[in-house]
Amino acid sequence: GGCCEVQNCSFRHRWVAEDLTIHLPRLQRAAVQRGTVKLAPSRAERRALQNIGKIAKLKKSGRFEVVAQFLVSHFGADTLAQGCGVLDIAGGKGTLSVELKRRYGVPSTLIEPRENFECGSEYRIDHWVGLLDEQTANRDPELQQLLANASLLVGVHPDQATEIIVDSALKHRKPFVVLPCCVCSSDFPERVHPDGSRITQYWDFMEYLQAKDPGIY
Repeated sequence: GGCCEVQNCSFRHRWVAEDLTIHLPRLQRAAVQRGTVKLAPSRAERRALQNIGKIAKLKKSGRFEVVAQFLVSHFGADTLAQGCGVLDIAGGKGTLSVELKRRYGVPSTLIEPRENFECGSEYRIDHWVGLLDEQTANRDPELQQLLANASLLVGVHPDQATEIIVDSALKHRKPFVVLPCCVCSSDFPERVHPDGSRITQYWDFMEYLQAKDPGIY
C-alpha cells in the first residue's frame, strides 16, 4: 500500500481536509436545524480533523501511529488506561492496539472476528474473537462488560461496525472516535433520510451519525 501521486487520478479519494472545506457549511446548516448548541467544530477541533484526514494517505503502519498519538494527545494516556482501557473495534490485525500498548502503555482490547492479529510477546494485547453487532452488544455478557468498563471506543475504517460503535458508545455513555471509510449502504437499507431516501453517500452518512447526539462532531 502507499500514496497515489497522480493529481487527477479517477480512483483518488479526497482527503478529509479537502472534504471539510466542501461539506462543513452543509453540516453546520444541519446542526442549526437540529437545534444543536455546538454549531461547528472549534479551531482546534477543525485542525485536529484536518490532520486526521491525512491518515488515509499514509501507509497503514504510519496511519495507526498517528491515530494512537492523536488519542493520547486528545484524551491523555492516564484517562485511556482507566477501566479495561481502549476497545479497538473491527481493528483488523490489532496494529492500533499494539501502538497504544507499545508507545504509551495504554491497555487495549481488540474486538475482531479474525484471529490473525499482530501480537508480539513483549506487547501482548487482549483479543475478543467475535463481531460487535446489535445482537452481541445486547446479549453477550463478556462484551457488555467490556463496553461498560472501557475508557474509549475506537474504530479505524470499521466499515459495517461504524454505526454500532456510535450506538454502543452513546448507550454506555463512553467517548468514541471513528474514522469511517465505507458507507456499506447495501448492508443497511434501513438507513434513510427524513424524506425516506436511502443514505448511500459518505457525507450523508456522517450527517446521519451526527444526528444521533448533539455532542457528536
